[in-house]
Amino acid sequence: MLRIPPAGNASGGGLRPYFSFCVPGRATKHRDVAQTRDHVQNDDMLKETKRFWIYITASEPRGVLYIGMTSDLAGRTWQHREHVMQGFTSKYGVDRLVYFEEHSDAAFAARRERAMKRWRRDWKIEKIEKFNPTWRDLFPDVVRAEGYEP
Repeated sequence: MLRIPPAGNASGGGLRPYFSFCVPGRATKHRDVAQTRDHVQNDDMLKETKRFWIYITASEPRGVLYIGMTSDLAGRTWQHREHVMQGFTSKYGVDRLVYFEEHSDAAFAARRERAMKRWRRDWKIEKIEKFNPTWRDLFPDVVRAEGYEP
């Protein structure tokens, strides 16, 4: 994501691309170290608030399963439900959100997703049934939690 910092600085004002402020503690061509430090701290705060989700969708209870990772659980689940993209989930009708877990670190979430994809099927089913015993579609709950109406 490319962000533009606020205008107005000692080097002549104007908008500057965010990427000139990526390295903390190193002087930039703009010589605005205090502003650089502020942007690095703001990025750290943004990283803390970023959420990553591992989710499982199913075609029906104990049916075809799909495991994925996203940073937008409501949006990604909607894509599965509406068959927006061609692929495994639209081919096999895997559109019911039955399990999800939240992580704050993308690398950890990606490792967890790959690990879960290698699990035996009965382990996946056991995980789902502990979290969601009736295999209820959790999409309305996720959408509501995001502040929208399903």
